[in-house]
Parts: sequence; C-alpha cells; structure tokens
Amino acid sequence: MQLLKTWWFTAVLGTLLTLVSVYHGSFAGYPVAALMWADFIAWMLVSFGGLYACTLTGGDRKQVFAWLMRFARLTERVPLRWYHRVFIAGVMWGAGWKLTALVSLLAGFQRGMLRPELERVTA
Repeated sequence: MQLLKTWWFTAVLGTLLTLVSVYHGSFAGYPVAALMWADFIAWMLVSFGGLYACTLTGGDRKQVFAWLMRFARLTERVPLRWYHRVFIAGVMWGAGWKLTALVSLLAGFQRGMLRPELERVTA
C-alpha cells in the first residue's frame, strides 16, 4: 500500500507524458498542463501572500507567514524533485506547450527561492 501511495502520481504522470511525447495532438497534455498551472498558481499565491505579509507588523505578520508555510507544505505533497519538474517541462516544451513549460520552470524557481525564506521567517 505504501508503494501505491508513493508511486501512483509518478506513474500516471509518466504515462501522460509518454502519450504527449508520442502523440503531439493527444489530449493527454491537458491534465499535465492543468497540474503545472495549479502548481504555478499555488506558488503565486504564496508569493503575493508574502508580499502582503510584509505590510503587516508584529503577531499578524507571523500569523500570515505561518499560514503561508502551511500552504507551501501542502503544495509540496507531490513527490517530484526539481529535476523531475525540469524533465516534465522539457517534454511539454517539445510537445508544443511552451507557455506551460515556462510556467512550470517559473514555479520551480519560486519554490527554490521562497521555501528557505518562509522557513526562516516562521522559525
């Protein structure tokens, strides 16, 4: 059961990416693109929430950053590393989903930049 919980997302994603790379006109790209855009939107919310929190003072600021940290942990539930995300973006770029691939790379970059800062502030 643990193996199923760990690998089911990666297996489904791998299948969809195979279909996208083999059949460029395939509809398999839509769920992958939706996941990539959802990741981007989640990290955009974390970014703008962090900017908003900078306008607050005292306990309110710490409370907003604590909520942002919880949300950031929620967005990292998907068991993919940065190199998986770069590979997925490369496949999507090759299949013609250039804006989606760019958004995926931007979300990964934001994750790398914001995660240590959120951990530092909430500590």
